[in-house]
Order: sequence, then structure tokens, then C-alpha cells
Amino acid sequence: KSEQRALKKAQKAKLKSLLLSKVPTHDPDGIPYNKIQIRRMTRRVKHGLDPIPTEEEEREIKERERRERLEEERLYLLGEKERGDGDDDGEDDEDDRSGEKGKDHESDDDERMADEMEGEGEEAVSGNIVSDEETKQQHREQHRDKQ
Repeated sequence: KSEQRALKKAQKAKLKSLLLSKVPTHDPDGIPYNKIQIRRMTRRVKHGLDPIPTEEEEREIKERERRERLEEERLYLLGEKERGDGDDDGEDDEDDRSGEKGKDHESDDDERMADEMEGEGEEAVSGNIVSDEETKQQHREQHRDKQ
């Protein structure tokens, strides 16, 4: 068993050295390729291709990577939508993304604005919420007490 393993390891090393001998170490400008580029070229040679891709192959590779990235983003967004995206407003994500709001959302917005307007002029005093009028009344009483 150990002999088989040693034989297999030797064959793998021989194949690797053969492939690396077909791969250039420097580009036409004399700049050395990095490890990642050499590994990529080695895989290309192993599959019977030239080590350096042509411009057309480069375009195809970039286009494929772009499609894969878009697909991943689409799947990620679908996954977020299925489990909830942390949006606690309960509104549909499509409306949120497009910036358009349906008529049913307008009434929600009107109610929210009315609640905010009622909340204006209220300030927290020792944990209790006191309206603006009550605060003014308290100030008047304090001012009268001082006089």
C-alpha cells in the first residue's frame, strides 16, 4: 500500500513538473507571473489549452464571472426575502426598491405622520411623557412661586 502511494505521488510530481515546464514564468514585458496566475495557466495546459488566454477567451471568462456574480446576488436577495430582510415595516420589498408606493401604503404613511406630529412638542421628564402645554403650565407655576 505504501509503495502504491509513493508511486502515485511520484507520478503526480512528474505531471506537475511537465505542466510547469510548459507554463511561462514571465510575461512578454519581463514581469514575473504570480502564483495564482501560474496555477491558472497550469490548469489551462492540463486541459489542453494555451497557458495564456486569448482576448476572446478573456472576454468570455469575464462575462461568465459577471453572470455568476449576478446570479449569486439574485439568490442572496431571494434568500433574504424568504427569511425576512430585517425590514420591520411590513411593506413589500418591491415597493421599497422601486421607490413607488401604492395607495394602501399612503394611508400607513398618513397615520405615521399624524403620530409623529402628535409626538412633536412632547419631552421626556423623568421617564414620563409630558406634553408641551403641561410643561408651559409647570414653568408658569414655578415662575409665580418665585415672585
